[in-house]
Amino acid sequence: MVRRIESDSMKHLLTAIACFFAMSMSAQEALPWNPNANGDNIIGTVDLLAMLNVYGEEYSVETCFKGDLCKYVYYEGTTQYSDVGCGTIVVETIAAGEGISITINLTNEGYVAGDVLHLIHQWRTGSNGEQAVFKTLIENTWTIVAGLSPNSNYTGRVIFNGEYWEELD
Repeated sequence: MVRRIESDSMKHLLTAIACFFAMSMSAQEALPWNPNANGDNIIGTVDLLAMLNVYGEEYSVETCFKGDLCKYVYYEGTTQYSDVGCGTIVVETIAAGEGISITINLTNEGYVAGDVLHLIHQWRTGSNGEQAVFKTLIENTWTIVAGLSPNSNYTGRVIFNGEYWEELD
């Protein structure tokens, strides 16, 4: 009887090892990593074995957010060029007057096709309908790609197509 228990234990051990090697031979997983390796919505032993496959290795987390938070404050009649490496641009206007706008010319430097910029327009109390206008360089001409105002939309997104920025929503 002792031999049968050892035999059953050995079968379970070999099965666990086989599962471990099968998981280690599978294709590389896509980022971001999901701890639920077998997709059953329960974190169990199979998921633990999959995690052990990469235990102790270096791992970098990839997120949707790329770039720095850049903030621009309205100065009467100004045009500003965005900083290189922005991921989110916040423009603040301060009760300047109806129809007054700040223009941000979006730089192409440091961006690759598929990069997304998040645009936010905020204003202080007493806003009079100021606008934040975002332009992109198309064939040597600064062209409006997005306009944000307190009277219509407050946020937007643009995507870089490799040559210039296009409105995403």
